Amino acid sequence: MKRCFMLFAVLASFSIFAQEPTKFFMVVKARAFAKALETHTQAGDGVLLDVRKPNEFQEGHIEGAQNIDFYSETFKDDLDELDRNKTYLVYCRSGGRSGRTSDLMKKMGFQRVYDLRGGIIAWKAGKQKVIQ
Repeated sequence: MKRCFMLFAVLASFSIFAQEPTKFFMVVKARAFAKALETHTQAGDGVLLDVRKPNEFQEGHIEGAQNIDFYSETFKDDLDELDRNKTYLVYCRSGGRSGRTSDLMKKMGFQRVYDLRGGIIAWKAGKQKVIQ
């Protein structure tokens, strides 16, 4: 009887955890960021966010990026309009703004966020593609 109860408890816990979406907030290097971007773009659930100023964005950005200016008065409102169940890949120039953005997104209830360590500077240093 005790074994049956233990088996039931274990199986019940697996079914509870299986229903919850996986939550993660990761700071990753350029190569891992590129792989995550490819994976989530192909899956259709990835959104690439560039949180630099518009003029920085125009100087060069990762292909497919959506620009939301960290310093804009509407920044939090802009984030609030995003689907919290998608996977977000966030970057800035060197990692400061994207780190603060990831922290804010976590507080706002977003589920999955990758933050590019070192920002677009590290992306370029890793020989990754940038478009203008």
